[in-house]
Amino acid sequence: WGRPQHDGPALRALSGFDVISSNLSIPFDEERLSRSILLDLDHVSTHLEDPGFDLWEEVKARSHFFTVLVQKCALQRGARFYSSSFSERSERYFDRSEFLKNQLLPRFWDKDLGYIVSTLDRVGPGLPKESNLDSSVVLAS
Repeated sequence: WGRPQHDGPALRALSGFDVISSNLSIPFDEERLSRSILLDLDHVSTHLEDPGFDLWEEVKARSHFFTVLVQKCALQRGARFYSSSFSERSERYFDRSEFLKNQLLPRFWDKDLGYIVSTLDRVGPGLPKESNLDSSVVLAS
């Protein structure tokens, strides 16, 4: 198993926001879910520049398009959701999402290849993907 992977906490936070904003007919503890989301967002904001494996557990790198995009979306949503109750955290989530949006995501566009590459700054073990073209880019979009 390729570890660590950093997409899980972001995906879990996004799912939690979906549950909170939905009109579910089943009861759930919104306060507990909100605390869990905060833990996930704190993890994302702290570890978003740490190397990890892609969603297929094949390639270890500093950044994967899929992971960065779901992290950005989770942090943006967290910044909005917690803006009135956790303003310091909310500001950190916003700042980190802006870093991903403005600094990291644009690096995935390879003008010579003419497409978004799936991985940046490969490190350590993993299966090579010579083209750096992967369906994870489509899944992220």
